Amino acid sequence: PTAIVVEAYAALLWAGNLDHVFQIVTQNTLLLPAIKQIFQSSNFAEQKQVVTRLTAALGNCFLKAVQDDHGMPWIQVIDPRCVVDFDRDPRGFLTFIRIDIASERRLATGKTESFIRTEVWFKGWLRIWDHQQAWGSDLAMLGTPTVEYRYFGQAAVTEQNKSFALPFDAIPIVHLSLRTITGKYGQAAIQPALDEIHEVNRMATQINEVSIRYNKADKVLE
Repeated sequence: PTAIVVEAYAALLWAGNLDHVFQIVTQNTLLLPAIKQIFQSSNFAEQKQVVTRLTAALGNCFLKAVQDDHGMPWIQVIDPRCVVDFDRDPRGFLTFIRIDIASERRLATGKTESFIRTEVWFKGWLRIWDHQQAWGSDLAMLGTPTVEYRYFGQAAVTEQNKSFALPFDAIPIVHLSLRTITGKYGQAAIQPALDEIHEVNRMATQINEVSIRYNKADKVLE
């Protein structure tokens, strides 16, 4: 039933065009066009359904504010299966997150190379590794970070450190959960019914085994 439940959420939650789904009311005439531009550059008309399906199926999803090479901001959808671990403060804001994403790059020879990109965020601090280790490997095994960024504060930014300076001290990632009961992880849409689903699967398996072994239907089915 997982696919049926997930598709029901996709059909009912955030369904339709963006103007219908997100009805933004503001007196700031500059804010609405800016938000629409971010939605457009993020292809959020399509990505919002990805968010809905991931959150319903897995109980969690993460959205990250990023910039392209031209400085245009957009929203990146992060599959929760790429998140190794994270911490939140009492308000739900992230204070730490580690993300391991399987990536691929084109070499000068024309061939492609697979690697893992690991991002570790603390408040005001980002470290990135591109490596060949397994997903979730201990950070000590990854060696020196490929690149490291820090928040120095506007007054402390110099010509020497500006290329490694973060413009903010917050983690630009938000955690979405479908239903949080206890702990920090959300609960998937079908999770409350898992016991009943497993019991039905067990009963169906037992009836099938009896039918195959004795080549006749169980008395319950007659």
